[in-house]
Amino acid sequence: MVTAAGITLGQLATSTLAAYGFARFVFPGRRMLFVAVLGAMIVPFQVTMIPNYILVANLGLLNSWWAVILPNLHSAFGIFLLRQYS
Repeated sequence: MVTAAGITLGQLATSTLAAYGFARFVFPGRRMLFVAVLGAMIVPFQVTMIPNYILVANLGLLNSWWAVILPNLHSAFGIFLLRQYS
């Protein structure tokens, strides 16, 4: 429950802020940055699994809930979904 709640709240916070920025603000490079977010949806989990493990190991977070929560605090699909809604 702690892991699921932490990931859900983290993704809600980061996706909401990013999607609001993409939907409401006009800034140079907005379209290219959004295409980069969409491109992140194409990358499968297996490609990022080992770099995530190395990062968590270097932070000293192995064998903790933070090791599962921190790499999953962002979601390209969440940003896309919330931006398209508004």
